[in-house]
Amino acid sequence: MLRLIGTDWGKPQGYHYDEHFIVAPALEIVATRDLDPRFYRYPSGMIYAEAAIVATAVALDDKVQLEPPAGPAFGPTDLGPGQWPVLVGGRRLVAVLGAATVVAVALAAAFIAGPLAGFTAGALLAFLPLHVEHSHYLTTDVPAAAFLALALALASSGHRRLTYLGAGALAGAAVAMKYTAAFALPAVALAAWLTHTEGPRRFGLMAACAAFTFLALCPWPLLQPAAFFNDLEAVRAHYSGGHLGAQGTGNWGWYLHKLAENDGLSIAGVCLFAAGGLGTLAGVFRNGRDSRHSRSHLLPFALFLCALLWLAWLGTVKVRFERNMLNAVVPASVAAGCGLAELATALRGRFPPRVGWAAACLALFLLAITAAASLRLSLRLAGDDTRELAAAWISEHVEAGAHIVREAYTPRPDPGRYRVEYSWSLAHHGPAWYRAQGVDYLLASYAVWGRLLDSGSQQSARGNYMDILALPVVADFQPGPRTMGPPLTIHRIDRKNGPSRLR
Repeated sequence: MLRLIGTDWGKPQGYHYDEHFIVAPALEIVATRDLDPRFYRYPSGMIYAEAAIVATAVALDDKVQLEPPAGPAFGPTDLGPGQWPVLVGGRRLVAVLGAATVVAVALAAAFIAGPLAGFTAGALLAFLPLHVEHSHYLTTDVPAAAFLALALALASSGHRRLTYLGAGALAGAAVAMKYTAAFALPAVALAAWLTHTEGPRRFGLMAACAAFTFLALCPWPLLQPAAFFNDLEAVRAHYSGGHLGAQGTGNWGWYLHKLAENDGLSIAGVCLFAAGGLGTLAGVFRNGRDSRHSRSHLLPFALFLCALLWLAWLGTVKVRFERNMLNAVVPASVAAGCGLAELATALRGRFPPRVGWAAACLALFLLAITAAASLRLSLRLAGDDTRELAAAWISEHVEAGAHIVREAYTPRPDPGRYRVEYSWSLAHHGPAWYRAQGVDYLLASYAVWGRLLDSGSQQSARGNYMDILALPVVADFQPGPRTMGPPLTIHRIDRKNGPSRLR
């Protein structure tokens, strides 16, 4: 429910900047009947899943358009109403995969440490704001985490054949969703190694299954090696070189801050995961003294370390997006569920019952706080978006025929009613240039100008933005408790001897 509510945010436009990179190749595959996406910066696994949705939508609805909108009003990553059915279908698939991740995490923890651990791990991920929010977007992060969780569940089970065949195949599918999921595969290998006692041949079988599945879903290293590895190098350069507005050095503090925010883990969630981490350490010492336990008692602590190592690696690369933490969230949730169950067992054995009840009530209270944060996120997505509000304001208050220039992350006024032009950044020119071109309105988004001003961009761009933002503001739209989207402002350019277009 938390993941499905709000999946139709932004209807009927596609406002998420990255969704185009999945939808556009999928549309092209269906239109040309050629399985080559000709875009390898994303693995093709999720593109093929979206292509199946596109093919189904086209068969059921002749209004679905296979050509993304084009023209001066549209940017290179814009989607339009003609692609809405396939966009929302892809989002709902991601939401289902997000819910499946909860089940897989619960099963993995239950295999390792019993039903209480499974229930706790599943509840932690079910109400995790970071995972709930990104389950609403047609991107690759939640699908990759879903297959990683399924691989962990099989690797932690008692079925040896399923462990090495199934877990390997699912691990390969995770990498076919997002390349960086490969860095989380040691967690799957550790789960298999600490659960069973087989030698290296079994791990060779697991690696072979992972490679086979990856190449089945993303065969382009073999079929188009030059283009594939060029795109892969571009991905590597992006991570090491940075992304305007989403970059920094030594990003560990930034990620910790994001985790503590209400759309990350929230402070309550951080406390639960920290307590779970301590519980995994306590389990190592308590169960290590009992000769009846195999080395599987080390697994929760090992998974927690894998999550920490993932976050440590993320801190070393320049690009910083909170969604990159999702592959760490899966092993961390399994480990925290096992650790909290271990703490519950220790409290029950050493303290009076009232202490255990008090601890349980505290844990439920903290979990309720994270659940409330997730519900607020879903309701915000189900509410208004600043771009929807701005588009409605323009339609109501601006005369037909007005000349409007919009930048990225802004609404798209009807190009049949207005003369609309797109520019990624308004700062390419100053107000005098726009005035000379007969422009009436400028649509500015903090998602663009905030990046440029905060990043210390070149002086000309900063100066142009300062002049543009000083123009008269006829409307501004801010996110709030029930409103998503970036802050937007609409500026009017008064032309000499020209009528105002504002009704």
